[in-house]
Amino acid sequence: MAPAETVPASLLRLPWEIRSVILIDALEFQLRHEPIFDKKFMRSRVRLGNLFDERHPKATNIYIENPGTWPLALSARALQATNRQLRDEVTLLINETFKTGKAKAAFILDIIIVKDIGVFPTWLCFPYKTKRILSLRVNLRIIRPDATAVPVEWAELARYPANIHPRWGELKPSTFWNFFAVLALISLSRLRYEPAVDETGIKPKAAPTNKHMTRVVDAYLVPMEATPYVVDQLHLDFRPTEYRPDGRPIVPGLEDKSRNGPFYKQGYMQFGREVFHDDTDYSDSWETHELNLKEKAAGRVASGQLLHHVWECIPRITDYKEEEDELALYQYALANSVGEVTYSPPVGPLPVVNTVYMMYKNTESWISSYECDGDWRTMNISKAIAKEEASEDPARGYIALLQLAKRRRALGWQAQFDLEYMCHAPNPP
Repeated sequence: MAPAETVPASLLRLPWEIRSVILIDALEFQLRHEPIFDKKFMRSRVRLGNLFDERHPKATNIYIENPGTWPLALSARALQATNRQLRDEVTLLINETFKTGKAKAAFILDIIIVKDIGVFPTWLCFPYKTKRILSLRVNLRIIRPDATAVPVEWAELARYPANIHPRWGELKPSTFWNFFAVLALISLSRLRYEPAVDETGIKPKAAPTNKHMTRVVDAYLVPMEATPYVVDQLHLDFRPTEYRPDGRPIVPGLEDKSRNGPFYKQGYMQFGREVFHDDTDYSDSWETHELNLKEKAAGRVASGQLLHHVWECIPRITDYKEEEDELALYQYALANSVGEVTYSPPVGPLPVVNTVYMMYKNTESWISSYECDGDWRTMNISKAIAKEEASEDPARGYIALLQLAKRRRALGWQAQFDLEYMCHAPNPP
């Protein structure tokens, strides 16, 4: 085998027709395996400190890879750093082949939702640096953890006091904002990280074990105007079954009652249980009790609950004038930087390939003709904003919607209204 330092020279001696194919393959197939929830995986994680959303506490249930462990665009950056010729050729291929859609390079974010514990995002593929991603796929996998292997600290941080109301009974606390922070901010690289500093000014160092504290990395929000890239299509791939920590599907029909779980403590609720609740009648579209039992026997209850919850929250982007919504930050991020959100329903033993919309490129319904007193698709948005700002009592929510419409128009996400969207409009799951 030739010495490593001669490999670039050997590659550059090949004809361009062959060399370009090799370079495209190197960019296309930079794909990591989906991780399993084992000790090695847990030791590689650091916990995020929330300095990006003041609506929620600083302590999160989000665990990421140590920043810098696996840099994005690894293959492209490595090739471009080899020499000037390879840098120019790789840049040319990215601009003329991938960005134009002639070849497809996958951008894939894997999100593991570990019941009762938290959210674990992992970039599986981010082949090159770009300001516009045509399609980004997000895997959504649910894992039922092994109580003996999970760090005690993680389980305790994921335990929230349950509010007992004298009339309404137990009011479930909000924990799943952690998931939407990952979905909206990490998928768009809207966070920057710094080592956390405690009150003594010391940066703690620790590895996650059942006895030791996990290292914390503080996360700060990257301003919207500095968003590194936008995404034309964000596709959510809901995996149909729950998985064991080793990556194998759970035994179909295996009960998972929160109060019988290994992490349950009276008066408290574990992370995610407002979504993965004990009541399995969670979808109006499944009309019969027998069908619910069938889904339960197939191990698809949790994936259906997740889909139903995300379905209810993502379309609230269209109501994003409501700034008091606890998910407002994540709705803003998605609305400003994602053209459309689609998903594959968790049906059958394997992920299906058909696509359904959660958010459309066509933002016709986002601003009604009543609000803008005309057709917003043809109106002069800048003049409308100036007119509203000059009024005696400017409607800030309306101005925010107009600014959103202006940005989406500039990004090419103002599709003309036609029957195609009406024909493909899905019913709630």
